[in-house]
Amino acid sequence: MKSLSKSVLFILSVLILTGCWDQKLLKDGMMMVGFGLDSGEDKEYRTTIVIRSLEQAAAGNIEYNLTLDATSNSLTEARKIIDAKLAGKLRTGKVRVALFGEELAKKELYDILDFVYRDPENSLNTRVAIVEGKASEVINVKRVQGTLISEHLDKIIESAEKETVVPIISVQLLCTYLFDDTLDFGVPLIIQKEESPPIEIAGTALIHNRKYTGEYLNLEESTLALLMNDQPSKRAIFSLHPEEEEGKPIGLNVITNERKMKVNVEGDTVEVRIQSRMKGAIHEYPAGAVKPKREQLNEEISNMMTKKAEQVIEKIQKSNCDYFGIGRKLASYHPETWKKMNWEEDYKEVKIIPEIEVEIVDSGLLD
Repeated sequence: MKSLSKSVLFILSVLILTGCWDQKLLKDGMMMVGFGLDSGEDKEYRTTIVIRSLEQAAAGNIEYNLTLDATSNSLTEARKIIDAKLAGKLRTGKVRVALFGEELAKKELYDILDFVYRDPENSLNTRVAIVEGKASEVINVKRVQGTLISEHLDKIIESAEKETVVPIISVQLLCTYLFDDTLDFGVPLIIQKEESPPIEIAGTALIHNRKYTGEYLNLEESTLALLMNDQPSKRAIFSLHPEEEEGKPIGLNVITNERKMKVNVEGDTVEVRIQSRMKGAIHEYPAGAVKPKREQLNEEISNMMTKKAEQVIEKIQKSNCDYFGIGRKLASYHPETWKKMNWEEDYKEVKIIPEIEVEIVDSGLLD
């Protein structure tokens, strides 16, 4: 009797369970894995998307990219045009990379991304980059050295992040920067070349007031800026060329980095000191043994890195990009001074002093 009652109760429970009325089957959709946005004529956008698809062959299914584009006055309209070209529902939850053409990026970035943030299906982990030239030209490459373009872009950006070459920027992280008026930021910059490989990371594009300034930091400048901004990753490599060593290079890998930033206000004068205490390993030194010259090399490398830091700061201030978040510090700890300042004009006059100190803790197997 008890077993019969349990069986009836189980059957009744099954009947009232909710079903999967909102399921979205992969077989019914077209999976978008990347997209690029460019400026069109007047206020138009040119949207180029890449869809991962499979083609049946004798050796099995072969992956390939299907690229589609649309020119429209809004991204909603572009989505509608592209949907009309597809046999299935466009799925955007697996987008790996979003590219913005140089001309479009010099306009308001949030205006472009508003559509992305409002759709709950969109992936917030999508990596973001700016393209020197047109994003559509990069998307239409389709394959690089046998790798599909979306996967290749995702991998080279991820690799650059691990090497402390570009900042880690996703659609989600970008949103926090876009809504902070006291902080500027950088985005990976991609260039296209005629030789192989045709696509590579050029450095970090500097963003000010939600717009690309047109200035960027090259690979080594970008690495140093990230360390000064307390954003180290797994490795940070520098190639230095001291005059005293007859042009023979010094290869340095920064192992640890302790960074402090002090903002001092005296009257209307703002002075910022960025201190970085680095411990590093020598990877290359053709001039000879490192250990007998360790103290001398510590001083030489520290001076060279400080000079490089001064050049980086000069470029960042010239573009009016508050990359180190000095405005945020002023607004938080010196609110009265912040209220009096016209940051758009006054930022370039702020004295930023870098102090880089390098200590060699490893010189490799030769000594």
